Amino acid sequence: MISLRLDVAARLGPLAIEVALEAGDRPLVLVGPNGSGKTSILLLVLGALRPERGRIELDGVALYDSARAIDLPPEERGLGYVPQAYGLFPHMTALGNVAFALECRGVPRAERRAKALALLETVEAAPLADRAPAELSGGEGQRVALARALASEPRALLLDEPLAALDVSVRRQLREFLPSQLAALALPALVVTHDLADAAAFGEDIAVIENGRVTQRGTIHELRERPATSFVAELCSPFSPPAPP
Repeated sequence: MISLRLDVAARLGPLAIEVALEAGDRPLVLVGPNGSGKTSILLLVLGALRPERGRIELDGVALYDSARAIDLPPEERGLGYVPQAYGLFPHMTALGNVAFALECRGVPRAERRAKALALLETVEAAPLADRAPAELSGGEGQRVALARALASEPRALLLDEPLAALDVSVRRQLREFLPSQLAALALPALVVTHDLADAAAFGEDIAVIENGRVTQRGTIHELRERPATSFVAELCSPFSPPAPP
């Protein structure tokens, strides 16, 4: 089983981050208030931000290790990243966005179109191949962005607010689709959200981030029944998940 582990400290402006986390073959969901450091943790793992000290490793290979002066660039970390706004290139079609990721990986030109279409098919977005990002709905853009992330053949995935800013019906559909996709891939995944219902859709492993630190980790029911902080209690108060079997 591939695992993603991080134990890092970083100071980003006024925010001091100090976290130790591990994700295996099921998603680890990071939940917390705005400004708590959730997205920054993803960027530290990605290599877009640099910790002050610590270690990040994927499948036993160090991506960052302050003690050994290891700091791999993002393109060498084997990570697929889907930002909150999807990050699709506006001048390319959905197919072109996925094909570009294949080009960056060195896939020959003659093979790119077929491989890009296959990836879009995987995320049920093949009919969107010729559309520009501006012509895509939020849910469609999310699927194309996921296909592009998968084009790099990542060994782990980082998803930032994948269900935010979607209308109710699309959000409901993606709450079923994205978790099933992640389960099929069986890759380590860090998923950021501020919504506990979205977190519940991705699984039972939830880490609450407050002021750059993990204040509680557990299942929805554990958070709800034994909140460790006033934020967790407030977060869970309007949420009534079904009883476990």
